[in-house]
Amino acid sequence: MTPLFSIIIPIYNVEAYLRACLDSVLAQSCGDWEALMVDDASTDSSADIAAEYCRRDRRFSLISLTEKSGPSRSRNAGLDVARGRYLVFIDSDDMIHRNFLSVHREVMESGADISSSAITASFRVFDRSTLDISPKVYSDPIALCLYQRRGVNPSACGKVFSARLFSDGGLRFREGLLYEDLQIMPELMERAAGRIVFMDAPLYFYRQRRGSIIHTFNFARLDVLEVTEEIEERYADDPVLGPAARDRRFSANFNMFLLLCGRGMADSSEADSCWAQIRRLRLSSMLNRRVRMKNRIGALASILLSRRIISCLYRIGGFS
Repeated sequence: MTPLFSIIIPIYNVEAYLRACLDSVLAQSCGDWEALMVDDASTDSSADIAAEYCRRDRRFSLISLTEKSGPSRSRNAGLDVARGRYLVFIDSDDMIHRNFLSVHREVMESGADISSSAITASFRVFDRSTLDISPKVYSDPIALCLYQRRGVNPSACGKVFSARLFSDGGLRFREGLLYEDLQIMPELMERAAGRIVFMDAPLYFYRQRRGSIIHTFNFARLDVLEVTEEIEERYADDPVLGPAARDRRFSANFNMFLLLCGRGMADSSEADSCWAQIRRLRLSSMLNRRVRMKNRIGALASILLSRRIISCLYRIGGFS
């Protein structure tokens, strides 16, 4: 029987957290699902734990990659075999609320192609009657996503997608990127063509841990500069999305510039490139009323203060 939901879970060296993630799937009040666990050549006991859950429940299945390829490759491997009408992505160190699937099913069956709920770092068991599941439909969700507005984020997690968004034309996550969600989300939102619903209900629980990608810096994170450049070029002539795309690129370059400064690389070629984009884009971000205050302050600071002063302030804790 074809499942309603296909849940895709990339796995890599998460033996300390994997059981909590998979238990949250098992606990779903809606049982019409398959869970596709994709092990990215883990070197710990993660694959053994995944195999254990396959033996416990036939709705779990394990796909094993022979070489470490990153989360995009793992997600794509899951997409290639997913049978569900709706798709869910869960990071293997995170958890979902027991009503995650049932709440999103109601939204999707009302005609949505993307149903998005809040992501929270605080795991609490909410009774469904206390959840704010009132739907919100925005006229310009892509712009809000690029402006980094609260509640409209580019993460593939915390959302449910109609499978057709990926099956039409074989859309897949770009492999080798750390910011693969930001790269693909505008395309998914375009394909959804306004059939996107947002809820404030905290149904996805994100685990903050020191070893995760987002909490460590390496040069691969600079791929956000490439991604935001592509987004700016994509929407350059759009009167609504163009300013939002330029602000997202400004934000990415400012953030990476500060991270490079924090590593003592304020005079590197990478920092030079970031600063050039900051200078090019700062005025448009500062004068755009839709831009979040954090970005506008950063833009103003880059005008009033020198590059070296900003670098020094960041290194001594002047910026957060």
